Amino acid sequence: MATPRVAVVLRIVAKVLGVLGLVLSLRLLFDFVSVEFGVASVFPAVFFFVILLLLVASVLALLS
Repeated sequence: MATPRVAVVLRIVAKVLGVLGLVLSLRLLFDFVSVEFGVASVFPAVFFFVILLLLVASVLALLS
């Protein structure tokens, strides 16, 4: 069992990673809308699914 101090540090790290994931997924979503983003134009469904998974993981990290 982790000590309370380690548990607090792990929660803070999870929240920071959640915020970074949200920022990254929102940036990818805005790139998805732009015309010049090549990966989204070739595989739009896969790209949208990856963005959705990143958003869900980020929200779950923030809620932990």
